[in-house]
Amino acid sequence: MGRVGITFTLMFLLMLRSMTVFCDPRGLSNIENMIAEFSDAIKNFLDILMEKAIEVGEVLAVTSIVVGFVLYGTHLFAYHGRRLIMSGLVLWIFLQLVR
Repeated sequence: MGRVGITFTLMFLLMLRSMTVFCDPRGLSNIENMIAEFSDAIKNFLDILMEKAIEVGEVLAVTSIVVGFVLYGTHLFAYHGRRLIMSGLVLWIFLQLVR
């Protein structure tokens, strides 16, 4: 199951969980606990989503650094290579600070 499948499954489970909040046969006695559980599930989902976005950003940063070194090595595109190296390093440092 790929990342799309995992994301779809999590969204489907969140949708089912939200439906159980309003279809609870016990009435309103336990609704606060259900809302707390639902908000915890959303927080966990957003934490997972943030970690995956940081991983994608790190891959992009390393890729731009590598491409920058290749361009810098050709001497014809050295200026663009330096810019790519610097932007990759700045992105990588920013992502490390966010993490």
